[in-house]
Amino acid sequence: MPVCSIRKLSIILIVFLASCSVPSPKDTDLIRADNLQSRTLPADKLPIGIVLDSTTDALSWRHLCAFGIPVDRSGTPEEHKSLIQRKGYTLKHHHQRKTAFFVCEAPTVKDVHGSLTGRARWQVDPAICANNSQCLSGATDSDYVRSGYDRGHLAANMNQRAEVGLKEQTFYLSNAAPQVGAGFNRTVWADLERDLTVLVCHAEKMWTITGPLYVDSRDLQGTGRFETIGAGRVWVPSHFFKLVVWLKDNKLNGFVIAMPNQRYESDDTYRNYVVSLDWLESAAQLDLLPELGDAEELNFENNFLSLPEVSWSECDDLCGDVGRCN
Repeated sequence: MPVCSIRKLSIILIVFLASCSVPSPKDTDLIRADNLQSRTLPADKLPIGIVLDSTTDALSWRHLCAFGIPVDRSGTPEEHKSLIQRKGYTLKHHHQRKTAFFVCEAPTVKDVHGSLTGRARWQVDPAICANNSQCLSGATDSDYVRSGYDRGHLAANMNQRAEVGLKEQTFYLSNAAPQVGAGFNRTVWADLERDLTVLVCHAEKMWTITGPLYVDSRDLQGTGRFETIGAGRVWVPSHFFKLVVWLKDNKLNGFVIAMPNQRYESDDTYRNYVVSLDWLESAAQLDLLPELGDAEELNFENNFLSLPEVSWSECDDLCGDVGRCN
């Protein structure tokens, strides 16, 4: 990594949990990198319901969900969900909602700063649907046509710029949820995704968990039934969330964003929508970091920080010869 000036390498970190009554953990209490070593499992010991894509192997989900595959606490029957593993992401799909519970990623500098540009064609997920006209468990492209919503990426398209096949897999509709386009998906949410491609340059490792939430505002008249789109009745989320964890100097840092699925003013920013990990896990009905004990998770959350202030010009210097940010 090139030597940068102190000014360029400085990262402004704002602790948003300063009001917490629990004292900050000592360095000896922080989770260390040696806790992140991959645990290998034979294929016959994989979690129930996992679907392996032909491009990956049975072990790589450990790399993408470094803290364990998030555990569903909603009581959804196992026959209504599938865990799908691909080289670029791990996804748990809800067959009734026709959106994902979550998507795990572990983007690298090589992934996000490759030379590929442009977009691919949206298509049904072959792990869920036979074809576009025979898909009882997943969304189809026609569900989104004239719906008023974008096909909102969960695993970001811009995180796969090194391999064509991995970029195309981000355009499977299992990796999308109905998202307000103008003023959200195309602006403040895109800003978050772009900023994370810069954070990759600063971090030794980075992991994200992204997904839709189904709470309050789109719960029609408090009945538990949410707005849907298309003939397939794809559920429209009330919020979108992103949990980001990165390793720097052998310590873990992180932050959580949860944003209502609505249009935002041009001067608004995702930085105004930081929430606690506890809030998110309650809203999502997921244990997002299941391999952390309660004490470890508390210490971890006490070390959560807001996203560092980083710039595009810094990224080119930090990423070296791998590629440019823009």
